[in-house]
Amino acid sequence: MAATPTEMGNSFVFLIDLNGKEIFGNEIKVKEEGDRTLVITYDHYDEYLFQKQEKRFDLPLNANMDAVSAVSHNGTLLVTVNKVNRRRIRERTIKVTKVES
Repeated sequence: MAATPTEMGNSFVFLIDLNGKEIFGNEIKVKEEGDRTLVITYDHYDEYLFQKQEKRFDLPLNANMDAVSAVSHNGTLLVTVNKVNRRRIRERTIKVTKVES
């Protein structure tokens, strides 16, 4: 499963070659794992062989994991992950306490 991730404007786009096989429905899954990992798996059957493919992408902090879409067409999967406005990225400073011995 060849994949080309690209940053385009307000989104991250993943163009994944499914080896020319038209796969959709229950045969392909796009899911979030942990905080920032996108996992794409697909099962493919032909008359002699069963194949299970998996691809993982670690996404940057400004990826909006609540805004992911996927479209399969002509043996290619297009996954789009919108970016979060940088002001919405959570940052905080942790106070360091000195321990007296």
